[in-house]
Amino acid sequence: MKAIIERQLPLSDTYKFLWINRQGIEGGNACACDNCGKVIVNMAGIQNQKGECFTVGLDCLKMLTKALRNFTDYDDAVYDFNQTVRFMTLYNKAESTQSDGTFVYATTRNKKGQSVATMYFKHLIDKFGFQL
Repeated sequence: MKAIIERQLPLSDTYKFLWINRQGIEGGNACACDNCGKVIVNMAGIQNQKGECFTVGLDCLKMLTKALRNFTDYDDAVYDFNQTVRFMTLYNKAESTQSDGTFVYATTRNKKGQSVATMYFKHLIDKFGFQL
């Protein structure tokens, strides 16, 4: 089991989950985690009981939730984010793609060489900051 280490954000505070997003680091748009100070691309917003907001990496978010067990709604957001990452991996390897404004479609080939179409929600791709 990984040790829980207190860094910049006190483990004695309580935190509320606010959002999760992905930011590119191209062009110098890097962000540092408010907890550990590392450069992060996948990030989450949290707020302490005093109303102060922080941006943390997903590793620090996971560590804080294991230590505190006081976040709300983050499980669903992390699940949606991970599903979006998986779809974007397919999308980036796709032979063809299209969007109808509601869904994004990616056509790939499976191990047998058969064409496979996968669809995903465009609003989640936009919500998490992925570029089509």
